[in-house]
Amino acid sequence: MVVLEGGNGNSIKVLIVDDERLLIDNYMALLGSERYEFSTATDGSEAMDKLRRNHYDMLITDWCHPPGLDGIGLLREAKILNKDIVVILISGYLSDEGINRAKELGCFAYGSKPFHLKKLRTVITKAFAERKRYLR
Repeated sequence: MVVLEGGNGNSIKVLIVDDERLLIDNYMALLGSERYEFSTATDGSEAMDKLRRNHYDMLITDWCHPPGLDGIGLLREAKILNKDIVVILISGYLSDEGINRAKELGCFAYGSKPFHLKKLRTVITKAFAERKRYLR
């Protein structure tokens, strides 16, 4: 069994960025609130402001959320601020070039919309298991 805990040993702090509020709500409902503390943003500018002011263990982001940075730009900046942040990129517009760039920048996982929400939980569990091994 994998025990999920954030960088501080408490709840996992997750920033969810998507221009579709319904998807944000679905992600939060799927993950539940027992182990997760959520913040949300609907565009790249708002997300960057939150990333600069807070420490997050995970970033779940859409590829495209104007104004401000797109998902790749947000991934790049998030990794500069916190190299250990787990980033999951979800979009309806993933090209091979975009996927390769996301991998180069340290994206843990990516998925195409419509994304199977139950698969997200599995991906997150795997991400934190690997992160825990890496941080030892």
